[in-house]
Amino acid sequence: MAFLMAAVVVLLSSSALICPVAMVAPSPGGSSMFALAQPVDNTSPSISILSPASGQVLTDLTVIVTWEAFDLGSGINHTYLRLDAGNWLNVDGLASFEVQLLQGGQHNVTLLALDLAGNLARALVDFVVETAPDAPQSVNATAGASGIGVSWAMPYDGGSPILSYKVFRRSAAGDYDQNLVATPSVAAYFDSDVAAGTRYYYVVKASNSQGDGPASSEVNATLADGPRPPDAPTGLIAKLGTGFVSLSWSLPSDQGASGVLAYKVYRTNVPGSNPSVPLATLNNAQRYFIDASLVTGDYYYKISAVNSAEGPRSNESNATVDGIEPGSPGTVVSMSLIEEGSVIKLSWEAPPEGASPILRYLIYRSATPYDPVYLNSSASASYSDMDVVYGQTSYFWIVAENGQGQGPLSARMTGIASDHAVGIASEIILLLVIVALAVAILLVIIWTRRRK
Repeated sequence: MAFLMAAVVVLLSSSALICPVAMVAPSPGGSSMFALAQPVDNTSPSISILSPASGQVLTDLTVIVTWEAFDLGSGINHTYLRLDAGNWLNVDGLASFEVQLLQGGQHNVTLLALDLAGNLARALVDFVVETAPDAPQSVNATAGASGIGVSWAMPYDGGSPILSYKVFRRSAAGDYDQNLVATPSVAAYFDSDVAAGTRYYYVVKASNSQGDGPASSEVNATLADGPRPPDAPTGLIAKLGTGFVSLSWSLPSDQGASGVLAYKVYRTNVPGSNPSVPLATLNNAQRYFIDASLVTGDYYYKISAVNSAEGPRSNESNATVDGIEPGSPGTVVSMSLIEEGSVIKLSWEAPPEGASPILRYLIYRSATPYDPVYLNSSASASYSDMDVVYGQTSYFWIVAENGQGQGPLSARMTGIASDHAVGIASEIILLLVIVALAVAILLVIIWTRRRK
């Protein structure tokens, strides 16, 4: 009997039957039989995401995910959904599900289908959500000397780069959207179109390809009644030269809220008047000025100090100028200066001679960059100054003179005399001392030998 059963098993297993067979235990009555087993399911379910499509760009933070899933074998047991790296959600019996995103950018959805036989199928899509940016954060408004500065922190861009910001301003109750004052591309704006003593309110929006984001929180600032300018410069002195006036002055006693940034030089021919346009504007380190190429006449000068506002003008100082006579030489140009130890060598090109030939050149020198003082004259277009102080800066000017008079003052040249010559002299003296000492030693040696 056992042999017969084995033969049957071999026969069945080698036949083209659809279902495998299994041998079952004898029945309680003592007989045995064979029964057909259930089919084995090794096929995974089928699942696909219908929306959103892979790579799709959406513009809403609410996303509807739809899918279809089926299994031709044992049947689908469970379906699960996950957004990005979040938790798995059981969506059994559903074909769509609404997910709410917190912000735009790159996202993905994964679906799993599990059949009764334990087979698993997976589907995944990547998509992009682009929305308008969030509201700018940490907005701040600060009143300065001449305006109000508004700054903020860059918000989340909504998944698309921020293209610009919109700054809205109001000075009273009203609709901000009717008061757009600027569209900067950076997270800051300086509002100079403001009036002192008025309180201004600001909100900021960020914009990208999807439009404007929400407005920021409101900030406000009040421009003060005005910045504190410097006091008037002190000690203005006007010194007369031939065809020029040199000016010098001292710092104001109070340099204002932000210090002196510049000086303005005013000149007039009427004493006590205040011209509106300055003759020159100088940097804050230059407390001197040379007014050259003047004609004969009286000149009156005042100086003011400037920071974000201009301060009052200084005392008035004047000079009466014997001006440049008609036919006088032109201004000396193309000057050069060479420092050779304790000698400073000057040279220049002859200017236009005027109505008559140039007779000589006048050399002016000063230890300051203003206040030229006559030093000497030269018949040629060169001069060597050997009367200088070692290590001290010297300033030089040149004036040409002919039979009609003196020409204008030249531009300034600067030189520093070194103690190179003194060093050479010291070395020569030291060498002579060494030679003398050597000669003395030699004479002592010769005298000692002769005595022996």
